[in-house]
Amino acid sequence: MVEIPGYDVSKVEAWVLDNVEGLSPPFIWTQLTGGHSNLTYALVDQNERRAVIRRPPLGQLLPKAHDMGREFTVIQGLQGTSVPVPQAFGFCQDESVTGANFYLMSMVEGRTMFSADDVEEWLDQDARVAMGHSFFDTLAALHSVDPDEVGLGRLGRPDGYVARQLRTWYGSWLASTEGANYDDDRIHELNTFLVDSIPE
Repeated sequence: MVEIPGYDVSKVEAWVLDNVEGLSPPFIWTQLTGGHSNLTYALVDQNERRAVIRRPPLGQLLPKAHDMGREFTVIQGLQGTSVPVPQAFGFCQDESVTGANFYLMSMVEGRTMFSADDVEEWLDQDARVAMGHSFFDTLAALHSVDPDEVGLGRLGRPDGYVARQLRTWYGSWLASTEGANYDDDRIHELNTFLVDSIPE
């Protein structure tokens, strides 16, 4: 049995067999690189069907960091909307399976662009323009979704979001000035301006 960091392969594959329709373990596991922390693998099953599995990194984590349940809920909620998302296959919150929550989704073809050099290598000027338009079309589609209608209304607190963000960012600045032995009056001026300009 192959060893995959962060995953008990036999237990995960047994869980998938019992809980995810249409996937047939054992899988070929291939790590998807480029991310910074979550352990993400492409899976190919016995029928050449492909999926992606994700779990948090190993070690101690902050309580709300790397919330696989939240990720899966968003993907699942956006199914059937005009927002392009992978198909949600299954979510496991039984940490006895592999030490953390994890989920599976369909594999989506594409290439991740990490730098301007990557973009220039893979996309000509016309393709870059099309990608930019596609990005904004998708962002607009996301903002047109009513969270309550797709089961995402209770995912966060919509009221006072901007004010909470400003408090958090400004609080972080204030907390770091003493240790860094650095402050900048422009930050305080900017915070005052933004607090006074919060939209409804």
